[in-house]
Amino acid sequence: QEEMRRQEIERQREEDARLAKHEEGLHTHTSLCHGCPLAPTRELLIRANEYRRMPRDENPLTSCDVCNVEKEYNPKVKIVWSCVKCDYDICWECYQVESLPEDQRDEKRKEIAKMKEAERKAEIKRKEQERKKLEAEQKRIQAEKLRREKEIVKSIGGPFPDKIVTLTSKNRMNENGKGFCVISTCGYDADGWHSYGGPPEEVFDSYWTSQKEAIQRAHYLFYCRNPWGLHINEILDK
Repeated sequence: QEEMRRQEIERQREEDARLAKHEEGLHTHTSLCHGCPLAPTRELLIRANEYRRMPRDENPLTSCDVCNVEKEYNPKVKIVWSCVKCDYDICWECYQVESLPEDQRDEKRKEIAKMKEAERKAEIKRKEQERKKLEAEQKRIQAEKLRREKEIVKSIGGPFPDKIVTLTSKNRMNENGKGFCVISTCGYDADGWHSYGGPPEEVFDSYWTSQKEAIQRAHYLFYCRNPWGLHINEILDK
C-alpha cells in the first residue's frame, strides 16, 4: 500500500507538471491591465479535490483582482482573463476599462455605468410587467373559483339559509317523536390499509321537521363543516 501511495503521488506530480507546462503555453494575451501575458480563465484548471479538477472560472471563490467581487456572492461575475503565476484574475467588466489607455478609462466607466443603469431600469420594468401579469392571473383564477363555488353550492341545495347553518334549541330536541334526524360519522372502511374497529360512532347533530331541511343540513355538514377541514372544491376534486 505504501508503494501504491508513492506511485500515486509521483503520478500526480507528473500530471501537475504536464498541466503547468500546458497552461504556461496558454498565457499569450497581452494587455494594459496586467504586466504578464494572460490566459483565458475558462481554459485553466484548478484542483477541486484529490481526484478531480475544475475550470478556474467555475470556482466560486475566484474573485476579480480589480473589483474584488467573488463569484460566490455574485454568480453573474464573469472572470475572463487570468495569470496563474501571479494568481491574478480579472472580470469582463473591469477588463473593458483596465485594458484601455489611462486617458480613455473614465469615458469607458461612464459608458458601462450608463449601460448598467439602462439594464437596471429594464429589469425593474420587466419585474413590474410580470407582477401585473401574475396579479391578473390570480384575479382570473379567483373569479373562476368563485364562479365554480356558486355552481357547486347551488348543486347541493345552497346557498344555505341561516337556520341551516346556525342551530337553535328546537333542533336539539324532538318533542313529538316525528321528523328527520341528522347524524354524522367519521371513520375508515375496511380497506385493508387503515386499522378497522367496526363502523364509526354515530354523533347526533340535529332534528328537522322537513326532509328538505334535513338534507340541506347534511349537505352543509359534509361540504362545509367536515372534520378534515376540506373546502367544497377539494371534496369534489377528490
